Amino acid sequence: MWKTRIDKLPPAQFWADLLQQVRNLYPEATIDENFALSMRDIWIAEWRNGQNAQDTAKATCSCDGKTIVPSAGAGRDLGKRLARPPKGARRGDFVSPDDLREVAPLASARREAEKYAQAFDRVRGAAMKLLQTKGWTPSKGVRLQKLQALLQEIKGKHDTAIAKYEEVRRNRREAKQPELYEKPLGALGLSLRPEELPAPPPPKEKKPPKKAKEKKPSKEAKPAKEPTKKESARPAWQPPADLPQTGMTGNWSVLVEAIPNKDFQTSTDPEGRNKATVKIPARSYSVATLGAARALVRSFIEGNGLGGGNMPLAAGRVRLDGKPFAHISYNGRIWRVDDKWKQSGQELDESGKGADDKDCNCKKTEPEVAPAKSTPKARTKTDAAPPATPPASSSKPKPERKQKAAKAQKSAEPAAPKAALSDAEAEELANLFAAASAEDKPK
Repeated sequence: MWKTRIDKLPPAQFWADLLQQVRNLYPEATIDENFALSMRDIWIAEWRNGQNAQDTAKATCSCDGKTIVPSAGAGRDLGKRLARPPKGARRGDFVSPDDLREVAPLASARREAEKYAQAFDRVRGAAMKLLQTKGWTPSKGVRLQKLQALLQEIKGKHDTAIAKYEEVRRNRREAKQPELYEKPLGALGLSLRPEELPAPPPPKEKKPPKKAKEKKPSKEAKPAKEPTKKESARPAWQPPADLPQTGMTGNWSVLVEAIPNKDFQTSTDPEGRNKATVKIPARSYSVATLGAARALVRSFIEGNGLGGGNMPLAAGRVRLDGKPFAHISYNGRIWRVDDKWKQSGQELDESGKGADDKDCNCKKTEPEVAPAKSTPKARTKTDAAPPATPPASSSKPKPERKQKAAKAQKSAEPAAPKAALSDAEAEELANLFAAASAEDKPK
């Protein structure tokens, strides 16, 4: 026994070579895991005595006790590196015959063959799925041609990998070297045949049924329904020709537009459905007066059955000489805007001037008029008092009271010109003055 191998176990490569060499020597014998386990201790002892895998295989023979038969490997070179141990095997690990691996050249060629065989199956499956689709079209035919060309390319690479595998085996045989360990054929035994794909279905030629479609107009059922739909549709809106030409004149233009109102999407009322679906693109119309612009906007709203939600921000914008001037709201009121269409909050009348509330003006003017008419009466009643008051005024600071009265008059005086009255308002105010003066006259 070698001292360097005492209590040691052979490497994994020893087992790989030994098992394949025994297979080569006894091709008809069953070399399996049970056989390897039964011979394990004997082979380990041979290795510890200095024998290599080749010599150990030669020593593996049988004798019936009467006839001595030389070993099948006696005098033969059984070779080395005939197989590889399992991946990750270490010294002392038991190696089963079923776990052996092929040498690197064979394993590389086998991997390539398996890779291309799997790719062939995937492409062939895609081609079969394409052929099973309904409605064959020219575009599908072009795709099928590409898949067939790809199958031919994969088959060529698969054949090259098999040829490389067979070349390694042939070189070993020609050199009369021991056979290498080989796995079952697997992908190497496949014969890829792209031509076995079924023929594509004929192009879909179902044009004759189109003649039946031509008969549909004869039913006249659908054409009968179409007029009802057309009748329910609203005609295109046009501005009335008899717009009132009132108010400020000039080169006016007014923009109108309508959009769907989402609040009426579930409405069943015809007018409500119209508000939910109406859509009229923006369009500007030229008018001669500001009153005509107001009337046009109201006519657009009423003629199309619009609600406030159908009016976008741009609808009702009025331009004078192409520049922003005012905005007409849904209720027909006119509002002044700046050059960026921002409303100032000032309402205008058709003459383009500020429109004041007449009721409020009357209330505001009454306290201004009453003092004006009552002051003469106060003066007439106190005409006799002034001669009596001067002596008292010397002892009391009555000039200060006169100053306050003067201040009150000054504050009242500038309040008068604030109201910019129209002709109608001035006439109405004059009537109020006349009525007040009539009441002040002595009866």
